[in-house]
Order: sequence, then C-alpha cells, then structure tokens
Amino acid sequence: MQNANCSEIARVKADIELHYRAAQYAQYATSIGTSQHKIISRNLTRVGERQEELVGLVGEEDATVFLIDTMNEVMRPQKRDC
Repeated sequence: MQNANCSEIARVKADIELHYRAAQYAQYATSIGTSQHKIISRNLTRVGERQEELVGLVGEEDATVFLIDTMNEVMRPQKRDC
C-alpha cells in the first residue's frame, strides 16, 4: 500500500508540474493567438484539480508547499550556456 501511495503522489506531482509549465509556456508563446487564454485557463484549472488530489494524499500544508515550490521553479529563469 505504501508503494502505491508513493506512486500516486509522484504521479499527481508530475501532473501539476506539467500543467503549470504548459500554462507558463502558453503565456509567452505568441504564435498560439486567440486560444492562448483557453490554454492557460485549462491548464491552471487542472493544476487546481490535481492540487486537491494531492491535499487528499499528503495534507493541505504539504500540498501547498509543493505547489509553491513548483511555481517558483517553473518561473525561475533558465540559465543558458551561451
């Protein structure tokens, strides 16, 4: 049961990161035009849904800390070699 719970937590966390990154990408992608708002909204709605799942698995405080850490990581500028 413990492994299944850890796997579920990892899956939900990965899904949160995926949808948040997709929303961030859509925010700055100029080529997607008028559907930009829909893409951002859909992905942030999914982040909220997955956060609720995570709350059920790890508790509200841990879920919130994870979400904040993920948002900070995604928003941090990427370092480039050149």
